[in-house]
Amino acid sequence: MREEVPAQWRDLFEGRGLESGRDLAKAIDVAPETARRLINGMSVSRGTLETAAKYFRVPEEQLQRLRGEESAGPPFRLPREADRLTSKQRRVVLSVVDALLEKSEDSAGATVADLDAARSPFDPKANPPEPNMLHDTESGKKPVRRAARKPPKDNRTR
Repeated sequence: MREEVPAQWRDLFEGRGLESGRDLAKAIDVAPETARRLINGMSVSRGTLETAAKYFRVPEEQLQRLRGEESAGPPFRLPREADRLTSKQRRVVLSVVDALLEKSEDSAGATVADLDAARSPFDPKANPPEPNMLHDTESGKKPVRRAARKPPKDNRTR
């Protein structure tokens, strides 16, 4: 067993006849750097984690523990009532999720470039709405121009 495999992973590696992170990379068809990040508890995609769990025939939660992560639990789903949110409200919700993930990804070693590349198309910083435009991308309706608001009349008599 080569030194590059952390001790907590050795049983899994030996059980599959692997000796290194490169062997794992070949086995699950990822880049050697991705395998290194996986076994060293650094940022990897959910798909990589799923693929590795299937390969080792263990639950994802076990790999998360080996990586030193808290188990995220089942996939996160918004309640059905969230379908009533407007496009703007959805962008706000997704921005909050992005901010939370960014915080956890930063602590796992992800770079700002990684986070920017993974940003949601609903991110208001990446796709700011045009002024005076109402966007409804979910319904497929064309944007409707809103009238500019007039300042309130001064009803005081002079």
